[in-house]
Amino acid sequence: MSRFVQQTNWSRGEIEPRLLGRQDAEFYDSAAELLDNWLPDTVSSISVRASFQSLLKIPLTIVGPEDQTLLLRRSFQNLLGYVFRGVQVVVHLALYFDEDTEESYLAIRAYRIALERLDTDSPRVLAADIAGGGFYLSPPIVDPDPAILYEVGFSVAGPAAFLTHRLFPPVRVFPDSLDPTAASFNVSTPVFYRELFGFVTPQAGTNDWEGSEEAIFDEQLEVGDTIKFRNQLYTVASITVSTDEETEGQQSFTTVETYTGETLTDRVDVLDPDPFGGNPSLVAFYQGRLVLAATDEQPTGVWLSRSGDPFTIVPSSVDDGSPINQELFAEGADEFVWMTGGDRLYLGSGLGEYALGSPDETLTPTQLRFFRIGQNGGARVTPVVVDGTVIFANRSRSQVLGVVYDLARQSFSTNNLSILSGHLTQGVLDLTYRPPVENDRTPRIFALTPDGLRAFALSEAAGVAAWNRISHSPAFTIKAVAGTSEYLFAICNRNSGYVDLAVLRNE
Repeated sequence: MSRFVQQTNWSRGEIEPRLLGRQDAEFYDSAAELLDNWLPDTVSSISVRASFQSLLKIPLTIVGPEDQTLLLRRSFQNLLGYVFRGVQVVVHLALYFDEDTEESYLAIRAYRIALERLDTDSPRVLAADIAGGGFYLSPPIVDPDPAILYEVGFSVAGPAAFLTHRLFPPVRVFPDSLDPTAASFNVSTPVFYRELFGFVTPQAGTNDWEGSEEAIFDEQLEVGDTIKFRNQLYTVASITVSTDEETEGQQSFTTVETYTGETLTDRVDVLDPDPFGGNPSLVAFYQGRLVLAATDEQPTGVWLSRSGDPFTIVPSSVDDGSPINQELFAEGADEFVWMTGGDRLYLGSGLGEYALGSPDETLTPTQLRFFRIGQNGGARVTPVVVDGTVIFANRSRSQVLGVVYDLARQSFSTNNLSILSGHLTQGVLDLTYRPPVENDRTPRIFALTPDGLRAFALSEAAGVAAWNRISHSPAFTIKAVAGTSEYLFAICNRNSGYVDLAVLRNE
């Protein structure tokens, strides 16, 4: 299991009051009845630390798709984060309301944040350079539940991040420049492609594309379709089926654009406006493939892209690098609620935990190992992965669990990380991870609950989480949190009516 060092005299953190008087184990003596804002890895003393510092105001109104004014619904917000070349990227999700139609729109906006601690006598001085990208607006949503904002799939690969939700198609966050200090991170809907049967050979310097014997372009293409060949796009102008005696039945097509590359044979893909038959709610990256899963129609379906090409998602062959589409359970048997990539592709459902693939073999259409690794059941909370341990909320959102491969036992094991502190983890809404930083060398998992923000580190001795509360000014409440490799960010609803994007200060 992943081992972490928690250097405090209260190495067990805050535990349930009913456990404090127990004498059957020594570790109860190292627990606290109340542990508040214990973040820095100092020994034996608790001091008051700076809490959250506001970085910017979240817009309370935005312009809708028909130029109408949309109002922020402060109870419907979420926050996600990652790092690209030293700058922090946080993605804010919120519902905005049209008072006239009583419809809501989910708005997604990414912010680039460069933070710098100033060399002053006050540790609270933090300079921030912030730039926001454009808004993405979902289709209208009627009568939403506040929990839907936390039911977001999120995965990062290099400069890009993908978000999924059952209420809108997959979206991608991507910078408009590879210079991180000048880039704007914009949110857009990517297009996906379907492999065509057979192969095609374009003739260099012409508009002619000759298909292989198994190609059936007349069934799979129409004039005006957009095709992709070697990452270049072309428009189909005509489709021909040969009637010559020697080549009878062989198919070819022409394109509006001239092919300027070398004459070679390869697969060709066509744009597919609805490759999933719905909106996938989960996303991950695994072995160079984009993985999408769990639509309303196929709750245990997975779509793995072509190896090295995240946008070709529907297969026509069983080549090793081809896309993979698979329904992993019989219809109605279960439903995936979370997914994440690691040494394997991990999936959680309401009935248990599963793994797809193996670190010792490459995933292919003909080699698809899928097996159960736990039977706890999970909630629609985005999991976090820490040194091979997949940390997730259980089905009732009352426990934080960690599943990991145990080398000694040669099997997977699941630990209840909140076994001593269940009173702090009731109704877990969101989980996020922040690794060790300069002023706090202990890795932290933060859990947002209806009662407030909690944090824990894992005990080196026994692998049990040491929990504490994160308190802050009563002038605001925390609605969402996001961890990056350097900071913890939060959305704070102020009593004054404003909404702040803030950063946790604990130096």
